[in-house]
Amino acid sequence: MRPRRWWHRIAAYFLTLAIRLYLKTLRVQTFGKDRTIQELSTSATGFVFLFWHDSILLAPLLEWVTVFRPISVFISYSRDGDIATEIGKQFPNVGVIRVKHNSRAAALVEGCR
Repeated sequence: MRPRRWWHRIAAYFLTLAIRLYLKTLRVQTFGKDRTIQELSTSATGFVFLFWHDSILLAPLLEWVTVFRPISVFISYSRDGDIATEIGKQFPNVGVIRVKHNSRAAALVEGCR
């Protein structure tokens, strides 16, 4: 495992703050949130929420999900995933799973258990 750089934590703090401020400026309309809350509170099965690179900044909008269950986020083990990992750690009930490029499928199977 690579050593964590001190500036990653500082950058993550300010980026998290900027993301939260940005999200406060959005008008968000959700569909199916009541059903999802009901499913999360009564179901023993898990959920998979997928965000691709172009919409990853919207992931914190699902922070309400962590009230019912902790969630895990898969982040690349490459160097460019270091700051994203630190940002993920800023949110409560969010676990970060670092995934190597050649083991994405195995990590997904493990994360869904």
